[in-house]
Amino acid sequence: MQPKETDRQLLLRYIEGNCTEEQLALIKEYLTDEAYRESLNHFLQEEWQELNLLPLPGFPELDQRYDQFRSLVADKKEKATVRPLFIRRLAQVAAVAAVFSGVLLTGWYLWSKQGHATWKIVHNGLGKTSRIILPDSSIVDLASASTLKYREDYGRTNRQLILEGEAYFIVRHGGLHPFSVITGQLTTVDIGTEFDIRYQPGQPSIEVAVTRGAVAITHQTPEGHVSALARLHQQQRLYYNTNSHQFHTDTLQGETPGEWRMGILSFHKQTLKEVAAELERHYGVPIYFDNPGADTILITTRLNKTSLEDALDIITRTAGIQYTRQGDTIRMKMK
Repeated sequence: MQPKETDRQLLLRYIEGNCTEEQLALIKEYLTDEAYRESLNHFLQEEWQELNLLPLPGFPELDQRYDQFRSLVADKKEKATVRPLFIRRLAQVAAVAAVFSGVLLTGWYLWSKQGHATWKIVHNGLGKTSRIILPDSSIVDLASASTLKYREDYGRTNRQLILEGEAYFIVRHGGLHPFSVITGQLTTVDIGTEFDIRYQPGQPSIEVAVTRGAVAITHQTPEGHVSALARLHQQQRLYYNTNSHQFHTDTLQGETPGEWRMGILSFHKQTLKEVAAELERHYGVPIYFDNPGADTILITTRLNKTSLEDALDIITRTAGIQYTRQGDTIRMKMK
């Protein structure tokens, strides 16, 4: 059976209650088709790590509802001795079930998202970027097809963000709490001023590049073990492979982190598949390949405020392939 990838942004929209009937049908397929199990479990495990940041919920009116239930089936003595154990076990079962059961974890996750107004979520669709000014006056330029999450008490009890996609950070210094960004299993803690993080779920890498100042990067295993990974200074970059869990650092050579904010896209020995994915996010159009193997061609080029048509011409000529456009859909194929 060939594994299939889930659409993470669709799953987030489902969690937020914003799906159409057609999208709900696809969500049902995710939950019932074994081919999606690995991808769905990976998504749920990452989201469960986020829930670890939340306090254990209080289950409003649980005591009262339990009393009503026990009054029907047990005497007062049994009720008094069973209830504390029941409540403790309920919390334990919720945690254990979240690890071992994707369906139960989905329900627990939905309750946590909908039952607590503690997170603010900013999501950009394809072809859209935005600037977010945080309560401490730090600035986040959020790229297209990207999601940023932070607590409503940001700045008071924490300065922690969760990123899926790409964003450029201009950090305001001061305060009692360190500024940190969680991307998958990595956490980047600001020690300087400006840096860019790129983390696309489903892609095999996380990239952190520092423009000014410095950052410290830590790694957290699925078991919760945290270790120091690297410290980056100005004009340094880290690549982390999410499959092998290996990383390396290099020095930026004539590259400017966050230049996508000015409409500039740079590619250095990247596969056509990666380039196409970036074009999809930047221009907001779907791109498909008609020939197997065409997406593995390596591309090195720079697009400076280029229109979609010019970008497609440059990319396909560089790769030695052709493209056709039907409405908002782009198809690439070998000549």
